[in-house]
Amino acid sequence: MHATTPVNVKQLKSELMNHPDKHFVDYLCNGLQYGFDTMVKYDNIKTMECRNNLSARSQKDTVSDLINKELCNGFVYGPFEKLPFDDCRRLILDLSAPHNDTNVSINDLIDKDLCSMTYVKIDDAIRLITKYGKGTKLYGKIPPPRSTCREAATQLPECLRSNVVLNETVKQLWTHAVANTTRSLYNIGFSHFVRFLLLNGITYNSHDLPLVSEDVLIYFIAHCFKVLKLKHTTMKIYLCGIRHAYLKSGYHNPLETPHGEFLPRLTLILKSVKRIQGSQTGTRLPITFQFYRKSAIE
Repeated sequence: MHATTPVNVKQLKSELMNHPDKHFVDYLCNGLQYGFDTMVKYDNIKTMECRNNLSARSQKDTVSDLINKELCNGFVYGPFEKLPFDDCRRLILDLSAPHNDTNVSINDLIDKDLCSMTYVKIDDAIRLITKYGKGTKLYGKIPPPRSTCREAATQLPECLRSNVVLNETVKQLWTHAVANTTRSLYNIGFSHFVRFLLLNGITYNSHDLPLVSEDVLIYFIAHCFKVLKLKHTTMKIYLCGIRHAYLKSGYHNPLETPHGEFLPRLTLILKSVKRIQGSQTGTRLPITFQFYRKSAIE
């Protein structure tokens, strides 16, 4: 049996080949390809047909059209935070129905010990603050200090951080720090780096870049060489993109030691890649009359 999905499962497997949790990758890819286990553990109960919700009863034609489309396509769209199209409606399968009834729903048949979800409540945060007292600061996991340590935010006075005009000016200057073509290449390189980090369990968000070591950069180059099949020159551009992103976010240059020298082991790895790939420079031919004549004809 194969499930119908718009996801390219083969490509997804390739993208997740370096993911540290192989069990999760197998569960995700097999679920998309063959279908996920609903975790319903009971099948010896009577069947009950639940009444549709009011929104479904009031728009019978819309619901019928949606069901037919689902049957034709073989999968369910959504959920969406807002309507993707003004003239369309989304079909919702209420697996918790019937509510407050002696008859059980689909969700009631699922073992809560195997499938459960708990949201973090504001009461939990209040309880922690009350426990540790006034002035408590809430942090996530604090990484150990490294050479890429970020500059302290308190170094910039509040009057400057709140200056809208200067903030926009600084943003504009950063935009013009490199040429448009170069910036595009930098963004591509940094995107590959972020994807590499996420695939290997290193979290990232746009406001707090992960503190990377020389070893992480070396393994990224190995990833570019073995998986992405990139040339030595492209790898150097990607490293420049990483450096640009970190400098722009207020970090020290991740490609340098605390003494301002280029990372020595990373340098050797790049030389190794260049040596393996060899020189790709083509043979230069002399400019002759025949060359000019051919160029003019073309």
